[in-house]
Amino acid sequence: MPSPLGLALLLAAAGSARAEEPTIEFVRGASMTAGRVVGMGGVAVGVGDGARAQLYNPAASTRRRAAAWGRPLDTDGTLALVNNPYVTRDNRSNNLGEEAPPDWLLAGSGTLRWRQLAVGGNLLGQSYTTLGDDLSLRQVTTTVNVAGIDARGLVSWGLAASWQETRLLAPRVDGAPRELRRRAGTPGLAAGLLLTPPGRSTRLGLAGSLPSNADAVAVDADAPLSSGDFAGVHTPWTFTLGLAHRLGPSPWNLTPTYAGGVEASARPRLGGPQALILGVDLGLIGPARGAMSAGQLASGAEPGEATLSFAPRAGAELELGDLIKLRCGAYWEPGRFDPAAGRLHATTGGDLRLPWLPGWGDRDLRVTLSLDGGRDTVRYGLGVGLW
Repeated sequence: MPSPLGLALLLAAAGSARAEEPTIEFVRGASMTAGRVVGMGGVAVGVGDGARAQLYNPAASTRRRAAAWGRPLDTDGTLALVNNPYVTRDNRSNNLGEEAPPDWLLAGSGTLRWRQLAVGGNLLGQSYTTLGDDLSLRQVTTTVNVAGIDARGLVSWGLAASWQETRLLAPRVDGAPRELRRRAGTPGLAAGLLLTPPGRSTRLGLAGSLPSNADAVAVDADAPLSSGDFAGVHTPWTFTLGLAHRLGPSPWNLTPTYAGGVEASARPRLGGPQALILGVDLGLIGPARGAMSAGQLASGAEPGEATLSFAPRAGAELELGDLIKLRCGAYWEPGRFDPAAGRLHATTGGDLRLPWLPGWGDRDLRVTLSLDGGRDTVRYGLGVGLW
């Protein structure tokens, strides 16, 4: 049995080794998804558009297309792939602010609605392959949410639970598969509200998530420590207020019936009604201590302390008849940890309806493009979904 002095030295050495391993912070920023949300500058909490917005506001799952208000059952879904071709330049320590920029991101979501209730799910996969010593991070976040809406269609509510699995992979040796070195599983809880007054063209949304922490577990205890190892994962609390308004020939918010009299949808055409949606999200990101982004882990930066951060986002969507939607927006990515500096992003994108291809039931397919550009970074995305 070691002496008290020897035990103290062992504990001190262990604490020193632990202190060298930083905690990684993950924030679901404006570009941590694709399609409509990215194209509108990250605006999602107040827009409330089905599966594409439920990752940011669980209450959005209940929002249906106009043609489905007269039926009890409705579905929605989307799939997107995002690439960041300039991840090497982007990983300079002064560029790593609100979110860790993955070089690849795969996002899928779906919603099933029955009358006034909705069940939705999201699968978000991120890949970071530019860490030191040829290490790489893989992260998969699974989210399930339940939402409801009152009989008038005035207020929607939503609750979401998620599980975030982060894995550190060692480099391949002689063509062998990558070796799993460390992992951390982080639970998450979120809630949202969406106010949609029937007969009006304005929506107000509120969404928030609780903070969470998880220590990393060494899968291979005999593996030597590396500069790319991490001690755990931290997700800060967030709170966002969203406001959206639609300028068009008819009210945005319809009074639902949920049964009988299915509205026949008109044949898609370019010369149909036009509308303009304007939206803004005002977000707050909670503080963090002794942490850094995944990109800063690769750049060799030291762990730091992040204070309360403000993350405003604004965007617009132009509906050109029943075939095309065009978007633009901007958002501010706050610098979370020194020496990271905040930066302004500009975004654009659009949807193209494909009525000549087989869809899902009475739903047509759509193709979604998105582009997100900021200082030393360009991210583009391609997605498919239901119109």
